[in-house]
Amino acid sequence: MPHYRRLRRSLCLVIGCAVAASATGAEARADTVASIRTFHGHTNLVLSVAISGDGRRLVTGSYDHTAKLWDIDSGRELRAFQGHTASVMALAISPDGRGLVTASGDSTAKLWDIESGHELRTFQGHTGAVWWVAISQDGQWLATGSNDNTAKLWETGVETTP
Repeated sequence: MPHYRRLRRSLCLVIGCAVAASATGAEARADTVASIRTFHGHTNLVLSVAISGDGRRLVTGSYDHTAKLWDIDSGRELRAFQGHTASVMALAISPDGRGLVTASGDSTAKLWDIESGHELRTFQGHTGAVWWVAISQDGQWLATGSNDNTAKLWETGVETTP
């Protein structure tokens, strides 16, 4: 099986698509899968999404400068995170589910309390848009990547419970 077919098959298995072989067995295809729910509320393009570890919440980031927290079961918007002055390009939910990190075209990343919606900390230092963000398993470290050709590592300053 050519490399691209193996890759396509692997991607479909990872995202939950059913993969079926054609009658000749030479071609693999991904079956069409219908969405379960649609989340409406942003006023512009949705650029990033993350699902909480418990599978109960979805967070979206948008060109409208906001991130939104959603209840997956009901589709209801629970909270909007406002504070960036440009698009929310990327986001990550902390492993304990209590924190949200957003990365923005305004050259900053922000750490939020996911329950209250309060901004806990702003990470400034990039000179270009922040396109990527990751948080460590223990919640102590934040990594950002920017179009200023740098990646930065930050201490979150958040105490974690054992």
